[in-house]
Amino acid sequence: MNKRSYLLIILTWFLGNASVYFIAPALPGLVATFHCTPRMAQLSISIFLAGKALSMLLWGGLSERLGRRVIFISGILLFTASNILAALSPNMPLLLIARLLQGFAVGATLLMGRVMINDTQNEQQAIRQFGFLFSLAGAFICFLPLLGSGINAHGGWVMAFWVMAAYGFLLLLFCGGLVETGRPSTQSLNVFENAARVFSNALFVRYLTISALMMAGESAFNTSSSFILMTGAHYGFAAYGGIKTAMAITHVLGTLACALMTRFLDSTRLVGLGLYFFAIAAAMMWFCQLLILPLMFTFILPMMLYYFGTGFIVASTTAAAVRPFPNHMAIALAFSLFCQFTLSAAASLVSSLLAIDRVDHFMMLISVISVLAVMVWFKGKTARILRATP
Repeated sequence: MNKRSYLLIILTWFLGNASVYFIAPALPGLVATFHCTPRMAQLSISIFLAGKALSMLLWGGLSERLGRRVIFISGILLFTASNILAALSPNMPLLLIARLLQGFAVGATLLMGRVMINDTQNEQQAIRQFGFLFSLAGAFICFLPLLGSGINAHGGWVMAFWVMAAYGFLLLLFCGGLVETGRPSTQSLNVFENAARVFSNALFVRYLTISALMMAGESAFNTSSSFILMTGAHYGFAAYGGIKTAMAITHVLGTLACALMTRFLDSTRLVGLGLYFFAIAAAMMWFCQLLILPLMFTFILPMMLYYFGTGFIVASTTAAAVRPFPNHMAIALAFSLFCQFTLSAAASLVSSLLAIDRVDHFMMLISVISVLAVMVWFKGKTARILRATP
């Protein structure tokens, strides 16, 4: 790939983050504007994640037929249009439709960016590339919570959508130098046939499950954090934005550490290291809750550890999960991201339906997620040891 393609991938890397960080602090404002319930407002996060998940099955197959470039550019066009529709929405149902389309748009750019890198790199190189790209893009992401909170504080949720629409329009100006990395084929687009191919591989399923559980924890946090911190603990927009920025910084540090450690550890060990931070985060929540410590210790610091661990997992699994399928990388990654985002949307939906707005309720959910992820990793590690034993 040329430098302009890498630049465009970086500039679109955080569209999904912006679509969450710009809207999460606006949820109470949506309740006031449309006179809806908090659950309905939280659905604006859940339905975006659902759209992003569902779109993977469409974009993965189409990119094998049409190439990566046309899907990438189509995603940017849809992102711009859906944000304009959201900004002009007169009611909550239309806003939710716009958020669904926004999810489809982000799905296209997100999937194609990752596929294009996997198209041109081997596994260790891809992990290293993903580590550095997540870190570089994370430098921008760190400012998104503060920017989103500032926009909502001064211009409200409508301004947040207009800002994203304007950014999408600017991205279109960079698309001229985007190169094609895939080779269009005539292979089957049958979802069930392709699903049978990728889900029959145990390595793919293991990495997929771990990364999906990781994203479920992030999604539950994004859906619940504004109510826990702003409504329950009476944090202001600036404080909320600062906390979200701290989470983003720890995630960036995790991806950077992962990239640097590719010289010494393979993908399995890097994922395991990330999961240790998950377990420590969950244990810290329970311990500090029993001691009745302040919110900083029972919620904020444990989630910073959790986000540090996600840095190891996201870079490693994105590269390693698709390696068994050198001729079907787009489809394999599409199914991987589909399952990740489906579970992520489900966790967001659970948080919405349960109206999680207390730390003790949230830590139960994050503990279940962490325990399941660690169990999957240990099961895979044990199976690999048994296969290697004479």
